[in-house]
Amino acid sequence: MELAGYRGLLQRAVDSQAGLEKSWNSIPKSLQSDPAMLCFIVDLMARQGWYNSNVEQLVLKSLDRQWDDSLIEVYGRFEAKDANTQLARAEKWLDDFGHNENLLLSLGRIAMRARLWGKAQGYFEASIGARATPAACQALAQLYEQQLQQPDKAAEYYQRGLKLSLDSSG
Repeated sequence: MELAGYRGLLQRAVDSQAGLEKSWNSIPKSLQSDPAMLCFIVDLMARQGWYNSNVEQLVLKSLDRQWDDSLIEVYGRFEAKDANTQLARAEKWLDDFGHNENLLLSLGRIAMRARLWGKAQGYFEASIGARATPAACQALAQLYEQQLQQPDKAAEYYQRGLKLSLDSSG
């Protein structure tokens, strides 16, 4: 219930980055390091395109202590100040978690922000090869559509992602 209460506090503060950061700072430090709470704040910030170095450091420390698939997935959507630095940091995890579809999807998303289209494509394809998910198919389809100008390939991955989504919900 405590986590739910603080999530509500953060959700109400999402009108401004300053308000969100003030609410985040009012949360007990023990809860700020909780992976579920970190996922929540990083997701809120990622949706707004906001950055906070303290939050990023908490995420990195948490991932160094214990791997969390949900946290690495939202970290891939988190827009760090420098996408190339973020990519290099996340690529270090490949030695330990190379075939993890969430890490590969995150690396693809970060590579997209770094404007490294070929690298992003490779990571998205590897993520789908490890375990195809609707999110990875959508990300690869968007890359094909928006950057690589291959509408047929984009349509193929949009369709594959939709099928995966429908199969998992039915």
